Amino acid sequence: MDASRAVSATNRLRVALEGAADALAQANVEGLLASEGALEFALAELPPLAHLGVAERASVRAELEAAQRALLRCRRLGSTLSDYVRLTLASQSAVTGSSDYAPGARGEVDFSGRSVNARV
Repeated sequence: MDASRAVSATNRLRVALEGAADALAQANVEGLLASEGALEFALAELPPLAHLGVAERASVRAELEAAQRALLRCRRLGSTLSDYVRLTLASQSAVTGSSDYAPGARGEVDFSGRSVNARV
């Protein structure tokens, strides 16, 4: 019983992480929020893995490795999206003359030497 529960829980974890990565790739806030609930549910359903048989361990390991790849994709996409938002806001402040969008705040923004981490 724990074996099939463990495999299905790790499968749900992988699917939720892949959903989060897809939502990040499309800048879909609703999809990202939906994946958060799926992640929470999958993690809550994970049983103790200490008493699994060899075959079940192999299945769980394969799902966890796939989940790890999906998590790495989430990290890369999140970093890229964060860079994009930061540079977009900085460029807007360079145009408007405000570095923090506060009324009356002024500051200069230098874009030399900046780059976007776009490896996905």
